[in-house]
Amino acid sequence: IYRGTDILILVYDITNLESFINIEHWKNEFLSSLSDDAPHPFPILLLGNKYDLIEKNNSLRAVSIDKANEYALGHDMQFKEVSALTKINIHPSIQTISMIAMNYKTVPLVYKIDNSFVLPSKYYQNNDDGNNGNNQNINDSQSSCYCQLL
Repeated sequence: IYRGTDILILVYDITNLESFINIEHWKNEFLSSLSDDAPHPFPILLLGNKYDLIEKNNSLRAVSIDKANEYALGHDMQFKEVSALTKINIHPSIQTISMIAMNYKTVPLVYKIDNSFVLPSKYYQNNDDGNNGNNQNINDSQSSCYCQLL
């Protein structure tokens, strides 16, 4: 279900302790479904959402920033408090975790298709060309792009 995933973004509501507690369940469910060749540690971004509400009324805070930061550090996660409404810290958070993920090798060097091994460029060209299965037979030596998809 999570095939080809490069980043896990977990979001909780900083005004709701139960949403923070559920993060562990969602993280474990995701990590248990990864293949053995997934990067370790897997790039995870933990976002505490609704920061805009806390700016207006700090008494609404149910999860302290220290508690969330400690959890993130203990689980090899990046952490930021954000506001989806006002977009506070959204871009820098995504940018940070994207840079981390780009430094991992997440695309296998070789894919096995129909008992044959092919390079990623041929695999993606044959599976993502938009021709609904009408793939052209392409010789690997003619292909000039062996780039990783992020």
